[in-house]
Amino acid sequence: AKRSTWQLKHVVFDVGEQLWTIDAPVSYALFPLRGVVSLQVSGDRGKRADIALLGREGCAEIPLLLGAEHSHMIATGFTAGEALLMPPELFATFLRDAGFRDAVNRYMRLFLVMLQQVSCCNRIHVIEKTIIGRLLLIQDRTQSNSFQLTQAFFADILGVRKATISRVAGRLQAQGTIRYDGRGRLTILDRRQLERQACSCYRTIKTESENLIAALGGF
Repeated sequence: AKRSTWQLKHVVFDVGEQLWTIDAPVSYALFPLRGVVSLQVSGDRGKRADIALLGREGCAEIPLLLGAEHSHMIATGFTAGEALLMPPELFATFLRDAGFRDAVNRYMRLFLVMLQQVSCCNRIHVIEKTIIGRLLLIQDRTQSNSFQLTQAFFADILGVRKATISRVAGRLQAQGTIRYDGRGRLTILDRRQLERQACSCYRTIKTESENLIAALGGF
């Protein structure tokens, strides 16, 4: 165990920091310890769209599981945080352990559910519900009511105009559900009200996340 620990690399990441890019060699599996990572795909004209959010409940290891040499996703810090990086050789070694592989497989099921639900939400739901769902997913994974999330960065992650984020944030502030200060600090004031307005996509992801955490014995 001690030898394995030496092969793990601890990193600290900031909001908006890219942890890997499209077509970059897959050199590690990423295990967040704190904060949230956005997994994104890139489209025409450099536009990006997030397809999943990753917190300490899981890891970014899909290319390694599939035997891919390059990633087709972008991993970006949605909030500030820290993570452990595990090289492919060590990851393959850990997969031989039944308990570790079972945990990875359970997370893969959650990831597929999240991929389906986020894709559905991005496609069919009004932007207000999409934004509310993301805010709740971030809070679930940070366990904090307050986090740094500028409107410009949030718009870039969702692939919408900043004015759209400003409009929705203004409405939520008027309701008293959130507070957004001039420095990009967002605070959730009334989670229950946000949950009542959230779409079924968020509730499905939350249920699957809770099932995973329960199966792993909690945090």
